[in-house]
Amino acid sequence: MPYYPQNLQDVAIYLRKSREDIQAEREARKRGESYDTLARHRRELLDIAHRNNYTIVDILEEVKSGERIDGRPQMMKLLENMHKGMYKAVLCIDTSRLSRGGLKDQGEIIETFQVTETMLVTAYEGLIDLETEEGESSLEMRGFVNRQVLKYTKKNLHAGRIRSVKEGRYVFTRPPYGYDIEPKTLRLVPNDNFRIVKMIKEWYLEENLNLGTGTIASRLNGMHIPSPSGDIWTHHSVITILKNIHYTGYLAIGKKKRRKYFDHESGRQREKARKVPADQWQLSRNQAHQEAWTLEERERILAKMNANLPIKQSYELQNPLAGLIKCGHCGRMMRRKTNARTPALVSCVCKKNSSTYLHIVEEKVLQELKHWLENYTVTIQEIQSSLPSRDETGTSAIQEMIRQKDNRLSQLEKQNARTHELLEIGEYDLETYRERKKAILEEMNRVREEIAAAHEELGRVNQVREARQEIIPTVVHVLETYNRASVKQKNNLLKQILEEIVYTKEKQKEVRLTLYIKIPELV
Repeated sequence: MPYYPQNLQDVAIYLRKSREDIQAEREARKRGESYDTLARHRRELLDIAHRNNYTIVDILEEVKSGERIDGRPQMMKLLENMHKGMYKAVLCIDTSRLSRGGLKDQGEIIETFQVTETMLVTAYEGLIDLETEEGESSLEMRGFVNRQVLKYTKKNLHAGRIRSVKEGRYVFTRPPYGYDIEPKTLRLVPNDNFRIVKMIKEWYLEENLNLGTGTIASRLNGMHIPSPSGDIWTHHSVITILKNIHYTGYLAIGKKKRRKYFDHESGRQREKARKVPADQWQLSRNQAHQEAWTLEERERILAKMNANLPIKQSYELQNPLAGLIKCGHCGRMMRRKTNARTPALVSCVCKKNSSTYLHIVEEKVLQELKHWLENYTVTIQEIQSSLPSRDETGTSAIQEMIRQKDNRLSQLEKQNARTHELLEIGEYDLETYRERKKAILEEMNRVREEIAAAHEELGRVNQVREARQEIIPTVVHVLETYNRASVKQKNNLLKQILEEIVYTKEKQKEVRLTLYIKIPELV
């Protein structure tokens, strides 16, 4: 019988689905049944906590399964909180839910439990004492077995997906635009958008029209047809449809292959996906669903795309506002647009904002920065004038006052606790207890207010110092050197002080810019 310690305080529950659980949920959905792994495990662990009188302070639910712990944000949060001393114990269904990854991940988890002296309790095995050699060896052995099971499971799942695709069943997450997935057979069936897909193909291959993907996107937007994402069409969304082999009636799997590499920055092993040549894809044996175009038409589409590939040139930054200026209507990054007749423009693909010459927007940004600097400098001067003269010695005096007030607050909290004891042993009668407690609580509130005021004053002093020593000189430097800098240098200068610029302009009206500056909010 597993042993569960009693009356544990500060317990965290960790929940994670395994690949088997995810597969079981998919099978249940196909049968029209409801099956929630995390909810079932949560009920089971809460029942254990209730029976053994545990105080649960955190429930961490991993939304998706991940092989390595750095791909699981809730596990990283759990380890971080353990190092902070927030938990006395961790409760989970099974040790396999902690990690099935490599030896490094397993070692990090075991070491964290040992260093932080956190207990590990599982639903099926009870307490696993990692302070003993037996407990540590047991967990390491389970980790080895779990890794072998994981490899076997991944191999079987991948083989099953390949078999399903070859038999014509669609096993991927989202169907291509223009199709729905038939739940029972997992076959693709055309929906109302199928005609849009065929229309895109006909426009693209019609030699008399000679339309490119950008023009097709503009036509679709002019017809007010929503894109696959529900937003506006772009040439990228049109290209994605035209290059998708599933529109030929065949299914393909193995279009990408993952390889492992060591990330020196994070010190962890990661995975990178690379494209696999089309002749190495695994295809369905026969056409699995109704085609939007034939294989021969697909070859014509790809041939036209290859013939229209842009010539690669050495790239130098041309837009000083690149990565900064966003459309106030759709939130996309705005682009620099050029033609042979006019200077460069700032425009957005959504067409809801009127375009403006780039040099005009650039001048407007500098004007807004100068105006902001004037107002900010005045505000800092007003804050400084409202404060007593504070140099380094004065700041230290505030910090010392805060320390003394904190000590006084600790003394008062002890006195408050002592009043209960004196009442219990009969030193205080009820009236004296009430009077004494009221006086102590009033003084505690006063001290807390004094501490808060001191912290606020210290924050203002530090804010003024930071503004005078760092923020104001940085903005002044940007404004003074901007016009002498190259385009790339201008972009780097602006990114030192700006988070983003929001652009709005209606027809026949002035452009409006909202600058979000990397400055802490004034207190």
